[in-house]
Amino acid sequence: MIKMFEQIPGQDFLFYFFILSIFLVIISWYLTRMDRSWIRMSPSPNTFDADTLAYLVGGNQHVVRTSIFRLWRYNLLGKVSTTPLTEPLSLIDQTTLQGLAGNMPTQKNVRTIAGLLQPQTTPLARRLESAGLLFHDGERKRRRTFAALTALPLWGIGGTKFILGIINHKPIIFIFLLLIITQLLIILIINSMGVRTTLGRKFLKQTRDHFAWLRSQHSDTLTDSGIDLALGAALFGLVFWQNFPSAGDAFGMYQPRAGNTLDGGWSSDGGSDFSGSSGDGGGGCGGCGGCGGGD
Repeated sequence: MIKMFEQIPGQDFLFYFFILSIFLVIISWYLTRMDRSWIRMSPSPNTFDADTLAYLVGGNQHVVRTSIFRLWRYNLLGKVSTTPLTEPLSLIDQTTLQGLAGNMPTQKNVRTIAGLLQPQTTPLARRLESAGLLFHDGERKRRRTFAALTALPLWGIGGTKFILGIINHKPIIFIFLLLIITQLLIILIINSMGVRTTLGRKFLKQTRDHFAWLRSQHSDTLTDSGIDLALGAALFGLVFWQNFPSAGDAFGMYQPRAGNTLDGGWSSDGGSDFSGSSGDGGGGCGGCGGCGGGD
């Protein structure tokens, strides 16, 4: 085997190794992106409530932001949890109100409350997984592991030629660069793996299209529409909040981003604010970045 590697001309080896590197990158992408959920029928856009949609869009932190919208509608922001209520609150809203402790929402306290919501959001995750919209925790970890294993032939073949080049005093810079670049691409692909399945991405786009009218309506029109306005906060985040200028004090919980269109989701369908299912959410946007309009 060693003799065979030594006898392959350097330029020929580089060509075949370059082809192998491309093939391994494609395989790792396929393992982290492709699934069979697309063969299932997509749920109706009206299937899920605002909290479940918020979890699909951006995990626990976006559930908190959607809950904060309801609390603002109930005129409870900035008030303590002992304030007499005119509306019955869900467990999620109660936890959010208690977590705010009379303070206005910020990125910091949204992250803190998100950790407290685990018992309430776990059923949301299970429902989305059952519908084929989110990867199960085990499947996502398995896919990431298989994708990582694509680096074995890369280093087995390339690494052997690299060592032989050092021993025989042959040029190794191009092999070294191919090894490093291919490995970095594989790591990037694994870290950017999303929590949503193919069906989940399709469903989210369809649902946003279905409720697109919520994005730009005047606040009075929205109030009179009879629809649960928390759906707009769940699906469109800050874009929807901006229909209500009087809620400006709550905008501090969103992280400003240049060119942001739909705040509250995950970049590349990943996201570090995802918790409760399907792993830790991978790479992502740090909890507040936009998801770019229905990936």
